[in-house]
Amino acid sequence: MKTLQDLVDRLNRNNLINDDFSTSGSRDRDYFINRNGVEIIAFCLEDRTYSFTSRIAWVKDKDQDLIVKYLANHTPEDWFAEKKYNIVIGRDNYTHRCSAYRKVDKGEYLIRSAADEDELKTFEYLQFTESEIEELKSTLPENMAKIVDLGKVEVEDD
Repeated sequence: MKTLQDLVDRLNRNNLINDDFSTSGSRDRDYFINRNGVEIIAFCLEDRTYSFTSRIAWVKDKDQDLIVKYLANHTPEDWFAEKKYNIVIGRDNYTHRCSAYRKVDKGEYLIRSAADEDELKTFEYLQFTESEIEELKSTLPENMAKIVDLGKVEVEDD
């Protein structure tokens, strides 16, 4: 289990009868884990803290144990999957292909000159995290680093 969603999925797999764990809220503000529609844990993303509501007592002991172990072993950086981005630097409107940065090896980047939309969504080597983008920009002249910022497009999960 890495993210809060992984935790919720595990809780639901462990409790096939009666319990329905879910999440609500926003990754930009407050976020909640719910049991049967009732908030049991509140996450304050601004302060990077969490608190149990009084309704945590309604959760089975084995599930409370799993939750506490997750929270003890994971930092707020783990709570959500890291966003992924494509870095598109040119687009052909006729063929709908584009030129985009791609990862080759650690710290080595090339430009893929004819990537299509499906490749941008599915090929991991065309997707960058925030830290990988900063690493790429540190290897480029200032004008090219600005192009990277302008070409950064978040990869949406389907």
